[in-house]
Amino acid sequence: MRHYLPFLFFFFALFSIYGQQSYIELSPTSDEIFLNKNVYICANTCSSATINSLLTEKAFSFIPSSSIVPNFGRAGGVHWARFNVRSPSTKRWILEIDFPYIDNLQLFLVKDQTQLVDQWGPMGWQLSSDKRHINHRNYITALELQANINYTIYIRASNKVGLLKLPMTLWDEQRFYQADDQRMIAWGWFGGIMFFMSLFGLFLYLTFQDPTYLYFALYTLGFMYLMYLMEGIVRYFFPIGPDWLTGSEARPLFSILTVAALLKFSQLYLSIGSQTHPRVYVLIHYAMYATLALLISIYFYLFYHISNHLLLQIGNTLIILIVLSIVLLVIWRIIQGYKPALFYLVAILPFVVIGIGQTLLSYNMISHSTLFFEGLPFAVVCKVFVLCMGLIYRFKIYKNKNENLLHEINKEQQRTYEAILKGKEEEGKRMQEELRALEIQTLYQSERERIARDLHDNVGSQLTFIISNLDYIAHHSEHIHEKDSLKPSLEEVGNQARETMHLLRDTMWAVHKESITAEELVKRLQYYINQRFRYNEKPVCQLTFLLHKNPLLKPGDALNLFRIVQEALNNILKHAQASVIQIYVSISTTNELILQIGDNGVGFSIHASAVAQEKFGLQNMQKRAESIGARFELQSAFNQGTTVSVTMTV
Repeated sequence: MRHYLPFLFFFFALFSIYGQQSYIELSPTSDEIFLNKNVYICANTCSSATINSLLTEKAFSFIPSSSIVPNFGRAGGVHWARFNVRSPSTKRWILEIDFPYIDNLQLFLVKDQTQLVDQWGPMGWQLSSDKRHINHRNYITALELQANINYTIYIRASNKVGLLKLPMTLWDEQRFYQADDQRMIAWGWFGGIMFFMSLFGLFLYLTFQDPTYLYFALYTLGFMYLMYLMEGIVRYFFPIGPDWLTGSEARPLFSILTVAALLKFSQLYLSIGSQTHPRVYVLIHYAMYATLALLISIYFYLFYHISNHLLLQIGNTLIILIVLSIVLLVIWRIIQGYKPALFYLVAILPFVVIGIGQTLLSYNMISHSTLFFEGLPFAVVCKVFVLCMGLIYRFKIYKNKNENLLHEINKEQQRTYEAILKGKEEEGKRMQEELRALEIQTLYQSERERIARDLHDNVGSQLTFIISNLDYIAHHSEHIHEKDSLKPSLEEVGNQARETMHLLRDTMWAVHKESITAEELVKRLQYYINQRFRYNEKPVCQLTFLLHKNPLLKPGDALNLFRIVQEALNNILKHAQASVIQIYVSISTTNELILQIGDNGVGFSIHASAVAQEKFGLQNMQKRAESIGARFELQSAFNQGTTVSVTMTV
């Protein structure tokens, strides 16, 4: 027997070392310490345990957490966790639990593993943040730690329904508030970009009447709101909102709604119709019906406060299957040669990876959610960039269609002439009708191409500037310790976004009208001048007009005349140093329209016209005038001002 005593002693010592939880040494220079790998969880059934029983009884044992972030899954019930710390100096530390949706949470500060020093709670997501120990969207506790004393922090957490995890960080107090400001700025940027993209999708829907863009806008808004729910931002700003809209019950509801919008958007974008792909079309609609039925069931259980873990598990599984099915549909359409599916795949793939990762995290199949937090900015920038590329690609498609239509018109003209020459009057009449229909279709296609070009030239440059600023902020955000350092870049991006919306409104003004009267054009110019110069004392801008008639203008002609005035005013404000600007519009009895923009500024030499026109953008105004069949004239001399004239017959 004595031969086995050394082995027994060895195993007893090894078990003692494993069962003993070490202390985290807090350095005075540390800014933040992730506690996840140092957290121990209760190995026994602790639902009935109290802090006193844990301190006095030995029946409860704690083991290291099996994952980097302590994750109790969706089992529900009461769970206990703890960690040990020791500080070499007296200091105030901030403990953050970065998981906003916990039904009941209590914290206990124990000295030397026996003496209860302080406790906080109970608190939970239903308790408004202003009534907590520290007003914050997460659970924040200030720990006053004395020098060279062993402390143990016990955490008691419970959830009736849904995921329960405890990602915990110890912060230096000053560093915590700096980092929190940076996080809120980042989430503000996220919401602003997503909201702008949803508005842009809504604008495209109103312009082209394509429901694909409507479902894209709904999906973008739903995804933005869902992310704000998961971060606790919605509950932080709206603490008295209904639980099904702002509380933990809202997460499964908006998850399913967002996935439903994504499913419908995918079906429309990938051109999966009932005639072209009947089987796939039926399967998609069955999935939509199943999603809506599951949504109603979850709403019923949550509304009547009935816990049903199986229903939530089915919902998460259905979401995973739908997302994977969408990816397979995109790949299938790419194999079939549908090129727009490539843009969709690039835009949606980061969100798919993040969504699958978060779902696997809820099942405790992966250990950390770093992929979600680090991948989200990239996913947003990727979505903006791919949408811009999609607009360019759509413009290319419109141009190719227009060329094909012109080719078909030429062929039909040739056939019509041959039929007339051969004396086939009936055949010639029929072909003439087809030719007129093709000409109307060509005019419609040309108008859409012009609108797409205007959106590309004006909006595309603004979005490119916004993207470059976002890339700069995303690259330097980790090195910025003061939120005011981002203020100039944020203000510049905001100004560019507002300018983009003005350009979109001007384009929509022309797009939604079959024709525009001369009086409507003058009123639009007067409104623009009033808005542009309402805060400027100088220069003074005056609009005079003399309309003998009120003819109808094509929307494209009116928009080009409006753009010429905009560009001329921009040139005057940048270069002319003028004190007075005169804009004159007249229409004679012979339907001759004259538009003049003049100033009393410094002027320039006409002899250097090539350089001056390139510098002041006058070539662009001349091209706009020529595109609508107008005559463009320029008069200028040093210290005698400049006058731009456009003359056309309407």
